[in-house]
Amino acid sequence: MPDRSVLVEVRGVFVNAGGTGDAECYIALCDKHDRRLSIYSTRATAMEIAYARKGQTLERPGAHDVLFDALDQFGVAFGSVLLTEGQGASVRAVVTLKSKRETRRIDTSAADAVLLALRAKCPISIDESVFASAAGQPIERPAKPSPSR
Repeated sequence: MPDRSVLVEVRGVFVNAGGTGDAECYIALCDKHDRRLSIYSTRATAMEIAYARKGQTLERPGAHDVLFDALDQFGVAFGSVLLTEGQGASVRAVVTLKSKRETRRIDTSAADAVLLALRAKCPISIDESVFASAAGQPIERPAKPSPSR
């Protein structure tokens, strides 16, 4: 089967406060043709992604930091991240882990995979089928208020 994946980069972390109490957080991913995909995230993971984009970590280690550091101490490296299975807001990810003896793939949430990829500085790809199911919709941004006259 031919590789149908496209490299993407994280363009931003956004919060849609809305009026329902909890804010929705989402991560904006774009390919070289500016096709965009938003993946939803918990507030904590979104904050960690925002820091990771700057090459920083939170002052107090989170669960992702513990996992990343533990794998590193056992000589396991992150090879790549592939986002798959786009169905509405549901996007899953496959993370490739490599040791000296073997390569393994694990399934995880898209937001968790993006955070780990940023920490590991490994490539993030999206399967073309995810773009197709999302119809390459641009990221929704709040409308600018019209100037008062």
